[in-house]
Amino acid sequence: MKIIQEIMPEIVHLFDKTLGCVMAFEGEYEWEEAASGQMKEVLLIFCPTDETGEGCVEVSPRMKDLACMGFSPAALVRANSKDHSQFAIYALPDLPGRVAYAISRETERLVLDAMADLELRSDEKEPTSGKDSEVKSI
Repeated sequence: MKIIQEIMPEIVHLFDKTLGCVMAFEGEYEWEEAASGQMKEVLLIFCPTDETGEGCVEVSPRMKDLACMGFSPAALVRANSKDHSQFAIYALPDLPGRVAYAISRETERLVLDAMADLELRSDEKEPTSGKDSEVKSI
């Protein structure tokens, strides 16, 4: 978030609520037809979360499970508390190139998909807490 604050200090205050954390995993898999034999893939999962009273992000059980599987936090998604359709993506500094690229290309869609899913679930009167979006890869 520091980079965004330095570039656009006049709009940072608009995004005053944490919506979630994007967890990323960069893995290799065998590709039989590729000349090198291996390809890298980045998997992203959006995990809804909130902030603790100390201004830190609350770590959900799903985030803990993903960390045990090798995922790590890659970005925070913050929104305007009055209108969650206005949100900003804050990538963590020093991400590997492929992870940063995946975050820039896929996170907006992940968040929109998660918000649409939550809206559908609330229309059906089902509980929505703890729902993570699907694994998306690039």
